[in-house]
Amino acid sequence: MFEISQKVLETSIQGAPHVWIQLVEMLPSSSIYVWASNSGSCPSGNLTLGVPMGEDTATTDLVGVGSIDDLSRRMSRILSKRYQIQAFCSVTLQGEFPNDPEILSAFTKVMGAVNNMIEERKEKSNA
Repeated sequence: MFEISQKVLETSIQGAPHVWIQLVEMLPSSSIYVWASNSGSCPSGNLTLGVPMGEDTATTDLVGVGSIDDLSRRMSRILSKRYQIQAFCSVTLQGEFPNDPEILSAFTKVMGAVNNMIEERKEKSNA
């Protein structure tokens, strides 16, 4: 079984002010799939997998069509460490990360939204 959550965020990124987020939780396993993008091609792209390894987190790129960037790696690492889960992530935000403050701000918003989506799902499953 799986649960799907979707959300649209408003950002200050010029020319691409919306970020679409899709979170798929595989139940009862401890795996999630996160896709986030402000481009028109949704959902597509490569995935980065983050797996908790004790105190550390291992990440690997699952290469397909598209490109893996630091956003996907960073999100998979953060989610895997925080929630002790396998986190498959594909994050595409147009701009220069981490040098563009608009992209950094948008990533922070996306990360917060994904955390909220996960916490909401946890609360519902514990109810």
